[in-house]
Order: sequence, then structure tokens, then C-alpha cells
Amino acid sequence: MEFGQNYCIACPGNTTTDFDGSTNIMQCKNRHCGGELGEYTGYIESPNYPGNYPANIECTWTITPPPKRRILVVVPEIYLPIEDECGDYLVMRKSSLPNSVTTYETCQTYERPIAFTSRSKKLWIQFRSNEGNSGKGFLVPYVTYDEDYQELIEDIVRDGRLYASENHQEILKDKKLMKALFDVLAHPQNFFNYSAQESRDMFPKSFIRFLRSKVLRFLRP
Repeated sequence: MEFGQNYCIACPGNTTTDFDGSTNIMQCKNRHCGGELGEYTGYIESPNYPGNYPANIECTWTITPPPKRRILVVVPEIYLPIEDECGDYLVMRKSSLPNSVTTYETCQTYERPIAFTSRSKKLWIQFRSNEGNSGKGFLVPYVTYDEDYQELIEDIVRDGRLYASENHQEILKDKKLMKALFDVLAHPQNFFNYSAQESRDMFPKSFIRFLRSKVLRFLRP
């Protein structure tokens, strides 16, 4: 509210503020999150992204891939407040049981991207925030791939060269390039459908070389 103002302005749509007596419509935040996911590719994001997520939120997603497919996740960057003593955190594991196999867990900010395969067929994901500080949060894409390619995908995501240069890191933060990369990872034969020119315009040469050597070695041993 403005000083001396004696009325409130309703938040638009399905947004609310974190606290009573909030003073600015910019403090209205979308709290919607969570859900069942299972398509070939998709993403999870903290509510209100790229704005700050709300206080006291709990989001739960489950990714159930189509039969004979596994899950690859990319965390391009994640912003969670450092001074919060791990009050806000993101966890990915096999199921909601606390002792189930954990694939990823963090309560910190990381601007360097990371890609990894799920350690289980399904993935249960939870994001929680407390009433303390807030942050920008995350937008995390995933793709499912044929389990016959498990060895190839593991080989790609575990190789430090995937993240070695700023160029490569930018790829994992760029929605359009991620879509092209996921297209190849979901169906590695697609690698050969990309014309050399098209790939060169989109990706740095070093990245094409990196992927080509992996795919060729796997598909033509």
C-alpha cells in the first residue's frame, strides 16, 4: 500500500503476496507448481520464475517416462539464497520415501550448468521454500531417451568437455539450443539428420566434434 492509503489492490489472476500489508503489485506471486510429467521432453520450474518464488511453498513433480525410456535432466543454473541455512531446497529422487535413491539435491546457487541421468526409472522431485529469503529459483528441462542408449548418454554427460568452455555452458542455458540437443539425445540417429551447415550455425565447432565422436563411436563400433 502507498503511505496513508487505506485500501488494498487485489493481486491479479491466481497470484498472492507472501505477507499481509505488502506494498507493491510486483509482490504478487504465482504460487502454482508441481504436477505429473511423462512426455518425451518437458521442464519443471519454480513458481513465478523468472521472478522470485514465493515464501512457504512446496512443489512436487513426478516424471514417469514412456516404457523403455530413461530420464536425462539439465540444471542450467539455480538461484537459492545462500544466507538461508538450507531453508530452500530442491531434491530429485526415486520416490517420496526419504531413504529412496537420490539423483540430485541442492540448497545453493549454482550458475554453472550440470547434466545428469536419473539413477531410477521414475523421478520424484520436490522444491520447498521457507518464510525467510527468496530467490529466482530455476527452470530445469528434461528429456527421455531409449534405454539402449544408456551407455552413450552417460558417456556424454560424464565427460568434463561437455561443460569445459563458456561456449558449451551457454548451450546448456539456451532454450533453442537445448531443444536441438534434446532432439539428438532423445533419438541419437537424428544426429545425422542435422546438416553440417545448420549445426555449425547453431553450435560451436568444438561441441559438434565432441558429440560426433561420441555418437559415431557408439553407433558404429
